[in-house]
Amino acid sequence: PISSIDIIIINAAVQYFPDIKRLMEKLLTLINENGEIHIIDSPFYSETEVDNARKRTVDYYSTIGFPEMSKHYHHHNWGELSEFNFSTLYNPHASLNRIKRLFSIKDSPFPWIKITR
Repeated sequence: PISSIDIIIINAAVQYFPDIKRLMEKLLTLINENGEIHIIDSPFYSETEVDNARKRTVDYYSTIGFPEMSKHYHHHNWGELSEFNFSTLYNPHASLNRIKRLFSIKDSPFPWIKITR
């Protein structure tokens, strides 16, 4: 069957899915031929950052008294998206966005990622 879904938005939630590849594969079956998946307000890490991010998460949940919650927060890296047709519509690490923060101009610390078929 042909889907009529044009856009799926995952807002502040991708980190709660353990297998992003499986998630994207399923969502791609739900969108139409020109459909898009947008991931916003969710962290992505370089492969070298993942271990430190995991440690920060364990420390955070331990500090607030819920260490078991860290098992439900997943640290996805950019390489996990490599087999998908994705583009970054907003990169918080781009030079212009870093300069904005120097002048206390608020912006998102998370990327905006678009995935298409």
